Amino acid sequence: MSKIEKQIQNAHAWRKKHKDEALDFTKLDGALAQWELQKKQLEEAKAKVQKAKEDVALAQKTVTAALKEVKGSRKPAPEVKVKKEKKVSPQ
Repeated sequence: MSKIEKQIQNAHAWRKKHKDEALDFTKLDGALAQWELQKKQLEEAKAKVQKAKEDVALAQKTVTAALKEVKGSRKPAPEVKVKKEKKVSPQ
């Protein structure tokens, strides 16, 4: 558990412990709600990043497969035969 999560947990516990007292919890409740909203947004963003990484990996596999297919269908270049000249020995 991170330091921030421990602090939030302590705030919740303190709030619960003192709920019967005549205290104004408006700021605390607002701050806790804001933190929970931002945490939810962060988790959603992480999920989107993970999905994007998976999409990129899939696209990379598709490109690799297509390149392999294209390379496999390539016709080999015709071999050009070069006639070797016979060396004439000087005598």
